[in-house]
Amino acid sequence: MWVFTEHGFVSIVQHHDDPGIMLVRSRTIGPLDTMWPDYEVKEIKWADYRYRVFVPREEVSSVLVDVIDGIGYPNFKAACTDDHEYQIALSSVWWKMLEMQMREGEGK
Repeated sequence: MWVFTEHGFVSIVQHHDDPGIMLVRSRTIGPLDTMWPDYEVKEIKWADYRYRVFVPREEVSSVLVDVIDGIGYPNFKAACTDDHEYQIALSSVWWKMLEMQMREGEGK
C-alpha cells in the first residue's frame, strides 16, 4: 500500500517470512524517523526504496490511525508546504489521478 502523509510517502507491505511484521519503506528517511522513531531505519543503497523499518502489524495500524486522527487541514497538498520537492511529487500524482478520472468519465 502506498501512503502519502504530511510527513512524506511510504510503501507498506507484509514481511515475506512473518505475516505479523510489516516492512515500511520510503525513498527518504524522514517519514520513517517521524512515524516510527523507535525503530532502526535500515539503509539499502541499491534498493528502490532506500530506507526501511520492520514494524509489528498492530503498530503500523496504530500509527496510521493516529495520522488519520491528526488530520486538521481542508486541503492535503496545501498542508505539505515544508518540502517543495514533495509538494511537486504530490501534484504529479494528483494530476495523473485526475487524468484517470477523466478517462473513466469518457467511457460512460
